[in-house]
Amino acid sequence: MEIKTLKDMYVMVGRNDYPDYTSVRCQKKECIAAFLKDSTVTWAEARKRGWRCVKVDVIFNDKSGYTPITDNTLNTPPDSGSAY
Repeated sequence: MEIKTLKDMYVMVGRNDYPDYTSVRCQKKECIAAFLKDSTVTWAEARKRGWRCVKVDVIFNDKSGYTPITDNTLNTPPDSGSAY
């Protein structure tokens, strides 16, 4: 299954270049607001501590092993040696 890439998103990234996934948003100001929500830290203080808002593309890799069922597999009779 192919999961579409989220293009031109914003995420907060710390000094160690590790993203804060809870802050992923479509707009920069929404990203910053989500990051600072329920915090006493201001944006100016966060920047001094090394945080920055970065534009990214979010790419998903499906690791579930899910294989979609096609019409052909639904209409295929079981093997003659199967238990059905």
